[in-house]
Amino acid sequence: RQFIRQIFSPSVLILPTEAAENVTRKSDLSILELLRPFSLVDSSSFAVNTTREQPYRISSLNLRFCGSSEVQQLSDEFVNVALDSVMRSHEECLQPNAGTFISSRAEAAALISQSSEKERCPWFLDYRNELFKGLRYSDHEYFDHPLACLLIVSSAEDDPITKLVSLLAMEALPPLFNDGIMDPNLLKHYVLLHDCGCPSEVEAIYKQMRETFGLNSCSLICINSNPNGDSKHSEFGKSIGPFLKGKHLSMEDMKGIGHFVKDFAVKALLPHMDKKVRLLNQHVSATRKGFKNQFKSWGSSLF
Repeated sequence: RQFIRQIFSPSVLILPTEAAENVTRKSDLSILELLRPFSLVDSSSFAVNTTREQPYRISSLNLRFCGSSEVQQLSDEFVNVALDSVMRSHEECLQPNAGTFISSRAEAAALISQSSEKERCPWFLDYRNELFKGLRYSDHEYFDHPLACLLIVSSAEDDPITKLVSLLAMEALPPLFNDGIMDPNLLKHYVLLHDCGCPSEVEAIYKQMRETFGLNSCSLICINSNPNGDSKHSEFGKSIGPFLKGKHLSMEDMKGIGHFVKDFAVKALLPHMDKKVRLLNQHVSATRKGFKNQFKSWGSSLF
Protein backbone atom coordinates (compact mmCIF):
# COMPACT_ATOMS: atom_id res chain seq x y z
CA ARG A 1 0.00 0.00 0.00
CA GLN A 2 2.83 2.39 0.84
CA PHE A 3 4.53 1.63 -2.46
CA ILE A 4 1.35 2.33 -4.44
CA ARG A 5 0.83 5.57 -2.50
CA GLN A 6 4.34 6.73 -3.36
CA ILE A 7 4.36 5.70 -7.01
CA PHE A 8 0.84 6.68 -8.03
CA SER A 9 0.45 9.88 -6.03
CA PRO A 10 -0.14 13.23 -7.75
CA SER A 11 2.92 14.99 -9.11
CA VAL A 12 3.48 18.72 -8.60
CA LEU A 13 5.99 20.64 -10.72
CA ILE A 14 8.16 23.25 -9.00
CA LEU A 15 9.06 26.34 -11.07
CA PRO A 16 11.15 28.79 -8.99
CA THR A 17 13.18 31.82 -9.98
CA GLU A 18 16.88 31.87 -9.25
CA ALA A 19 16.28 34.43 -6.50
CA ALA A 20 13.80 32.07 -4.83
CA GLU A 21 16.37 29.27 -4.95
CA ASN A 22 18.88 31.60 -3.29
CA VAL A 23 16.51 32.10 -0.35
CA THR A 24 16.52 28.38 0.48
CA ARG A 25 20.25 28.03 -0.25
CA LYS A 26 20.82 30.31 2.74
CA SER A 27 19.76 27.32 4.84
CA ASP A 28 21.72 24.88 2.64
CA LEU A 29 18.57 23.52 1.04
CA SER A 30 16.95 23.50 -2.37
CA ILE A 31 13.27 24.32 -2.70
CA LEU A 32 12.54 20.65 -3.37
CA GLU A 33 14.38 19.68 -0.20
CA LEU A 34 12.37 22.29 1.66
CA LEU A 35 9.00 20.91 0.54
CA ARG A 36 9.45 17.16 0.24
CA PRO A 37 9.55 16.33 3.99
CA PHE A 38 5.97 17.66 4.22
CA SER A 39 4.64 15.78 1.18
CA LEU A 40 2.39 13.45 3.21
CA VAL A 41 -0.59 15.50 4.35
CA ASP A 42 -3.74 14.87 6.32
CA SER A 43 -6.56 15.34 3.81
CA SER A 44 -9.39 13.90 5.90
CA SER A 45 -11.21 17.24 5.84
CA PHE A 46 -11.87 16.89 2.10
CA ALA A 47 -14.35 14.47 0.56
CA VAL A 48 -14.63 13.68 -3.14
CA ASN A 49 -17.80 12.43 -4.81
CA THR A 50 -17.76 9.12 -6.63
CA THR A 51 -19.40 8.64 -10.03
CA ARG A 52 -22.57 7.71 -8.12
CA GLU A 53 -22.43 11.00 -6.20
CA GLN A 54 -21.44 9.29 -2.96
CA PRO A 55 -18.92 11.14 -0.77
CA TYR A 56 -15.57 9.46 -0.22
CA ARG A 57 -13.19 10.90 2.33
CA ILE A 58 -9.45 10.71 1.62
CA SER A 59 -7.62 10.19 4.90
CA SER A 60 -4.16 11.14 3.64
CA LEU A 61 -2.54 12.27 0.43
CA ASN A 62 1.06 11.98 -0.68
CA LEU A 63 2.42 14.63 -3.03
CA ARG A 64 5.43 14.18 -5.29
CA PHE A 65 7.28 17.43 -5.85
CA CYS A 66 9.49 17.41 -8.93
CA GLY A 67 11.84 19.92 -10.55
CA SER A 68 12.12 20.78 -14.23
CA SER A 69 15.39 18.88 -14.59
CA GLU A 70 13.69 15.68 -13.39
CA VAL A 71 10.91 15.83 -15.99
CA GLN A 72 12.65 14.10 -18.88
CA GLN A 73 12.48 10.82 -20.74
CA LEU A 74 15.34 8.39 -20.22
CA SER A 75 16.66 6.30 -23.10
CA ASP A 76 16.28 2.52 -23.05
CA GLU A 77 20.07 2.17 -23.04
CA PHE A 78 20.39 4.36 -19.95
CA VAL A 79 17.67 2.42 -18.10
CA ASN A 80 19.22 -0.96 -18.99
CA VAL A 81 22.63 0.17 -17.72
CA ALA A 82 21.05 1.37 -14.47
CA LEU A 83 19.20 -1.94 -13.98
CA ASP A 84 22.35 -3.94 -14.69
CA SER A 85 24.18 -1.84 -12.12
CA VAL A 86 21.53 -2.68 -9.51
CA MET A 87 21.85 -6.39 -10.17
CA ARG A 88 25.64 -6.27 -9.99
CA SER A 89 25.45 -4.51 -6.64
CA HIS A 90 23.43 -7.47 -5.28
CA GLU A 91 25.49 -10.32 -6.73
CA GLU A 92 26.09 -11.92 -3.34
CA CYS A 93 22.42 -12.31 -2.47
CA LEU A 94 21.67 -13.70 -5.95
CA GLN A 95 23.96 -16.71 -5.56
CA PRO A 96 22.18 -20.12 -5.53
CA ASN A 97 22.94 -20.79 -1.85
CA ALA A 98 22.37 -17.26 -0.62
CA GLY A 99 18.63 -17.57 0.00
CA THR A 100 16.69 -19.06 2.91
CA PHE A 101 15.20 -22.51 2.36
CA ILE A 102 11.48 -22.63 3.21
CA SER A 103 9.83 -26.03 3.60
CA SER A 104 6.31 -25.08 4.71
CA ARG A 105 3.73 -22.35 4.69
CA ALA A 106 4.25 -21.87 8.40
CA GLU A 107 7.93 -21.14 7.88
CA ALA A 108 7.05 -18.70 5.10
CA ALA A 109 4.54 -16.92 7.34
CA ALA A 110 7.09 -16.71 10.15
CA LEU A 111 9.74 -15.31 7.84
CA ILE A 112 7.35 -12.65 6.53
CA SER A 113 6.30 -11.60 10.02
CA GLN A 114 9.83 -11.45 11.40
CA SER A 115 11.61 -9.63 8.58
CA SER A 116 11.12 -6.66 6.30
CA GLU A 117 10.72 -6.82 2.54
CA LYS A 118 14.17 -5.29 2.18
CA GLU A 119 15.68 -8.08 4.29
CA ARG A 120 13.84 -10.89 2.50
CA CYS A 121 14.63 -9.73 -1.02
CA PRO A 122 17.11 -6.87 -0.97
CA TRP A 123 17.68 -6.70 -4.72
CA PHE A 124 14.00 -6.53 -5.66
CA LEU A 125 13.16 -3.16 -4.07
CA ASP A 126 16.17 -1.46 -5.65
CA TYR A 127 15.41 -3.04 -9.03
CA ARG A 128 11.74 -2.05 -8.85
CA ASN A 129 12.53 1.54 -7.91
CA GLU A 130 15.06 1.88 -10.72
CA LEU A 131 12.62 0.33 -13.20
CA PHE A 132 9.87 2.80 -12.32
CA LYS A 133 12.34 5.67 -12.62
CA GLY A 134 13.09 4.51 -16.15
CA LEU A 135 9.41 4.35 -17.07
CA ARG A 136 8.67 7.89 -15.91
CA TYR A 137 7.43 10.33 -18.53
CA SER A 138 7.41 7.70 -21.29
CA ASP A 139 4.89 7.94 -24.14
CA HIS A 140 2.59 5.29 -22.63
CA GLU A 141 2.76 6.37 -18.97
CA TYR A 142 0.82 9.28 -17.47
CA PHE A 143 0.97 8.74 -13.72
CA ASP A 144 4.03 10.95 -13.42
CA HIS A 145 2.66 13.82 -15.50
CA PRO A 146 2.34 16.87 -13.24
CA LEU A 147 -1.21 17.88 -12.35
CA ALA A 148 -0.20 21.24 -10.89
CA CYS A 149 2.74 23.58 -10.67
CA LEU A 150 4.01 25.94 -8.00
CA LEU A 151 5.43 29.17 -9.40
CA ILE A 152 7.75 30.56 -6.75
CA VAL A 153 9.38 34.00 -6.54
CA SER A 154 11.35 35.80 -3.86
CA SER A 155 10.00 38.88 -2.11
CA ALA A 156 13.45 40.49 -2.50
CA GLU A 157 13.63 40.48 -6.31
CA ASP A 158 12.58 43.32 -8.53
CA ASP A 159 9.01 43.16 -9.83
CA PRO A 160 7.93 39.71 -8.58
CA ILE A 161 4.65 39.92 -10.52
CA THR A 162 6.48 40.16 -13.84
CA LYS A 163 8.73 37.27 -12.81
CA LEU A 164 5.66 35.13 -12.07
CA VAL A 165 4.20 35.93 -15.47
CA SER A 166 7.47 34.93 -17.14
CA LEU A 167 7.31 31.56 -15.36
CA LEU A 168 3.97 30.96 -17.10
CA ALA A 169 5.58 31.01 -20.56
CA MET A 170 5.86 27.72 -22.43
CA GLU A 171 9.61 28.28 -22.67
CA ALA A 172 9.84 28.04 -18.87
CA LEU A 173 8.28 24.58 -18.84
CA PRO A 174 10.23 21.33 -19.36
CA PRO A 175 10.65 20.33 -23.05
CA LEU A 176 8.06 17.53 -22.77
CA PHE A 177 5.34 20.19 -22.49
CA ASN A 178 6.52 21.91 -25.67
CA ASP A 179 6.72 18.54 -27.45
CA GLY A 180 3.03 17.94 -26.83
CA ILE A 181 3.61 14.93 -24.58
CA MET A 182 2.34 16.69 -21.44
CA ASP A 183 -0.67 18.91 -20.95
CA PRO A 184 0.40 22.51 -20.22
CA ASN A 185 -3.02 23.35 -18.74
CA LEU A 186 -1.92 22.70 -15.18
CA LEU A 187 -3.36 24.00 -11.94
CA LYS A 188 -1.15 27.00 -11.20
CA HIS A 189 -0.45 28.23 -7.69
CA TYR A 190 1.66 31.32 -7.02
CA VAL A 191 4.03 31.37 -4.06
CA LEU A 192 5.88 34.33 -2.54
CA LEU A 193 8.95 33.12 -0.65
CA HIS A 194 10.13 35.59 1.99
CA ASP A 195 13.50 35.59 3.73
CA CYS A 196 12.81 36.91 7.23
CA GLY A 197 16.40 38.14 7.44
CA CYS A 198 16.00 40.50 4.48
CA PRO A 199 13.87 43.66 4.60
CA SER A 200 11.21 43.96 1.89
CA GLU A 201 7.66 45.16 1.38
CA VAL A 202 6.39 41.59 1.61
CA GLU A 203 2.80 42.43 2.62
CA ALA A 204 2.40 44.93 -0.22
CA ILE A 205 3.85 42.47 -2.74
CA TYR A 206 1.63 39.67 -1.50
CA LYS A 207 -1.45 41.88 -1.71
CA GLN A 208 -0.57 42.75 -5.31
CA MET A 209 -0.11 39.05 -6.12
CA ARG A 210 -3.54 38.17 -4.76
CA GLU A 211 -5.15 41.03 -6.68
CA THR A 212 -3.44 39.85 -9.89
CA PHE A 213 -3.79 36.07 -9.69
CA GLY A 214 -6.67 35.56 -7.25
CA LEU A 215 -7.00 35.27 -3.49
CA ASN A 216 -7.12 31.47 -3.46
CA SER A 217 -4.30 31.02 -5.95
CA CYS A 218 -1.53 32.64 -3.90
CA SER A 219 0.44 31.70 -0.80
CA LEU A 220 3.14 33.29 1.34
CA ILE A 221 5.97 31.25 2.87
CA CYS A 222 8.33 32.87 5.39
CA ILE A 223 11.61 31.12 6.23
CA ASN A 224 15.09 31.78 7.66
CA SER A 225 13.69 33.38 10.82
CA ASN A 226 16.46 31.83 12.90
CA PRO A 227 19.33 34.32 12.48
CA ASN A 228 21.78 32.37 14.64
CA GLY A 229 21.85 29.39 12.32
CA ASP A 230 21.18 26.95 15.17
CA SER A 231 20.46 23.52 13.67
CA LYS A 232 18.78 22.22 16.82
CA HIS A 233 15.05 22.02 16.30
CA SER A 234 12.12 21.34 18.57
CA GLU A 235 10.12 18.13 18.78
CA PHE A 236 8.19 19.27 15.73
CA GLY A 237 11.40 19.33 13.73
CA LYS A 238 12.43 15.91 15.00
CA SER A 239 9.06 14.47 13.97
CA ILE A 240 9.84 14.92 10.28
CA GLY A 241 13.12 13.06 10.60
CA PRO A 242 16.57 13.96 9.28
CA PHE A 243 15.25 15.20 5.96
CA LEU A 244 14.98 18.88 6.83
CA LYS A 245 17.94 20.41 8.65
CA GLY A 246 18.08 23.94 7.31
CA LYS A 247 20.38 25.88 9.61
CA HIS A 248 18.30 29.08 9.57
CA LEU A 249 14.88 27.40 9.83
CA SER A 250 12.95 27.85 13.05
CA MET A 251 10.09 25.79 14.40
CA GLU A 252 7.62 28.40 13.15
CA ASP A 253 9.19 28.24 9.69
CA MET A 254 8.66 24.49 9.49
CA LYS A 255 5.11 24.73 10.78
CA GLY A 256 4.41 27.37 8.14
CA ILE A 257 5.76 25.13 5.36
CA GLY A 258 3.66 22.24 6.60
CA HIS A 259 0.52 24.39 6.73
CA PHE A 260 1.19 25.66 3.21
CA VAL A 261 1.56 22.16 1.73
CA LYS A 262 -1.60 20.97 3.48
CA ASP A 263 -3.66 24.00 2.42
CA PHE A 264 -2.44 23.67 -1.16
CA ALA A 265 -3.32 19.96 -1.26
CA VAL A 266 -6.74 20.22 0.40
CA LYS A 267 -7.98 23.58 -0.89
CA ALA A 268 -6.46 23.62 -4.39
CA LEU A 269 -5.11 20.31 -5.69
CA LEU A 270 -7.81 17.90 -4.52
CA PRO A 271 -10.72 20.09 -5.74
CA HIS A 272 -8.90 20.45 -9.07
CA MET A 273 -8.46 16.66 -9.38
CA ASP A 274 -12.08 16.08 -8.37
CA LYS A 275 -13.27 18.51 -11.06
CA LYS A 276 -11.12 16.91 -13.76
CA VAL A 277 -12.39 13.43 -12.92
CA ARG A 278 -15.99 14.66 -13.02
CA LEU A 279 -15.49 16.25 -16.44
CA LEU A 280 -13.80 13.11 -17.74
CA ASN A 281 -16.61 10.94 -16.41
CA GLN A 282 -19.22 13.17 -18.07
CA HIS A 283 -17.33 13.00 -21.37
CA VAL A 284 -17.03 9.21 -21.22
CA SER A 285 -20.71 8.83 -20.30
CA ALA A 286 -21.81 11.09 -23.15
CA THR A 287 -19.62 9.25 -25.63
CA ARG A 288 -20.90 5.89 -24.41
CA LYS A 289 -24.52 6.99 -24.75
CA GLY A 290 -23.86 8.34 -28.21
CA PHE A 291 -22.31 5.06 -29.34
CA LYS A 292 -25.17 3.11 -27.77
CA ASN A 293 -27.76 5.18 -29.68
CA GLN A 294 -25.83 4.70 -32.93
CA PHE A 295 -25.74 0.96 -32.35
CA LYS A 296 -29.52 0.93 -31.81
CA SER A 297 -30.12 2.85 -35.02
CA TRP A 298 -27.91 0.46 -36.96
CA GLY A 299 -29.80 -2.51 -35.51
CA SER A 300 -33.22 -1.05 -36.34
CA SER A 301 -32.15 -0.36 -39.94
CA LEU A 302 -31.01 -3.95 -40.36
CA PHE A 303 -34.15 -5.52 -39.01
